[in-house]
Amino acid sequence: MRILLINPEYDGSWFQFHPLKKTFSVYASGVSPPLGLLYIATILENQGYEVNLIDNDALKWSDDESLRFIEENRPDVVGFSILTASCHKAHRLAKKIKKRYPGIKILYGGPSSTTYPERLMKKYDFVDYLIVGEGEYTTLNLIRELETEQNLKSVRGLVYRDDEIIVFNEAGSPIRDLDDLPFPNRSFLKTNYDLSLSWGDFKVRFTVGKYTGMLTSRGCSNSCRFCQTWSNHNGWRGRSAKNVVEELELLEGQGYKHVFFVDDNFSADKKRVFEICKLIKERGIKVYWSVEMSVENGSYEMFKAMKEAGCDSILFGFESANQRILDYYCKRITPELSRKTVEDARSAGISCVIGTFLLGAPDESYEEAKRTVDFGLSLDLDALILFSLSVKPNTPIWNEMKEKGYLTDDFIEKRWETSHINVYELHSKLSKKEIDNLIEDSYTKFLWRPKYLAKHFYRNLRYGFRRKWMAKNLRAIAPFLKASLKTRMMK
Repeated sequence: MRILLINPEYDGSWFQFHPLKKTFSVYASGVSPPLGLLYIATILENQGYEVNLIDNDALKWSDDESLRFIEENRPDVVGFSILTASCHKAHRLAKKIKKRYPGIKILYGGPSSTTYPERLMKKYDFVDYLIVGEGEYTTLNLIRELETEQNLKSVRGLVYRDDEIIVFNEAGSPIRDLDDLPFPNRSFLKTNYDLSLSWGDFKVRFTVGKYTGMLTSRGCSNSCRFCQTWSNHNGWRGRSAKNVVEELELLEGQGYKHVFFVDDNFSADKKRVFEICKLIKERGIKVYWSVEMSVENGSYEMFKAMKEAGCDSILFGFESANQRILDYYCKRITPELSRKTVEDARSAGISCVIGTFLLGAPDESYEEAKRTVDFGLSLDLDALILFSLSVKPNTPIWNEMKEKGYLTDDFIEKRWETSHINVYELHSKLSKKEIDNLIEDSYTKFLWRPKYLAKHFYRNLRYGFRRKWMAKNLRAIAPFLKASLKTRMMK
């Protein structure tokens, strides 16, 4: 049986540095390989199936190009990974495939399929099967049943049609031992990735050599009220340090120079972090790597070990400078701890420290939001990222908005596959304009502080990673700084 897996192209921008003037939208499209599909493709291939993978978020193929590929390869099943940002293009192509090749089975998986399985099956009659939850073994079991007796009732995590009836099978179980998964076979990929963001007509690359993403854990041990990861109730599951480092060693042998660990919380198991760092050093692996991690798990000793093992950058979710808002989010941190974490990472020699913040909690005042912005500007960060708080399905804030009558079924029906719903659309003391103004002002101030510029220049000279990064990006950074300076002078 032949299977084609497709990662559709995403729509829209990640965020805008100047949301009011609509300048320099940052597009995070096609910047990292689709690891979920890679795992599925690898498992299917290991079982003897013929598999192809199209990452259209990177390749940007037209529908006609994708259809030509299908004509040439004649798959029996075409599977799509569905996100809010990519669902419209997925639906459009899937509908064309089913019309031209009625015998091809259309399979949907991914976050949107897990969140809205019934809505998707009811609205799109060209979808034959839908996977809820982790897709590796549900996909494999479905393919096996399609190939033999088609006993679909036995496939846990599957949604399908039995004549006109939508059938929901028993939920699948999350994979508890991630070491059982094979390493993703990146030879399925038809392009190279560089973790780049497009600023206007230019592209800024955050890598310094051949790059890929890598997953060392799934889930999260925290319980932030805005986050879907822990709301899925699968808990945090980590690969063993030995298993992680073996894949990293394999990637180094394949010529990779930079790896981003895409875990939601790399440092949930502190002991494992130290073990990973120890093994990397023992094996002499020379690869730059970057992570996202929780503030409360870090320490100077951990950051030092990470730095010595090749970690070049860390992204932290600080979210707010107000303890009341942090408590509302169920963040187990304080502003003081956030500041200390940045200081510890700097003292340990981490070359790039990035912080994210959220504005617009339901009862957050303008003064509190402004305090968060000022707090972010006061930290020794290389990049400051500000988001307007959105409500995501099945999270505690989503449920709160529903219970209080701010988020109605009619509203959800209009928006469930279009975009994230911002809190300011439902119930907030802050308007969209106020939030956009704060974001716009903060980026301009952040970039043009003399102390920041001096430190940035010094670190670009001091750290090998940053020297290489700067050399690759001078052409792209210059016009952005020019536009930011112009905005600053207009105020």
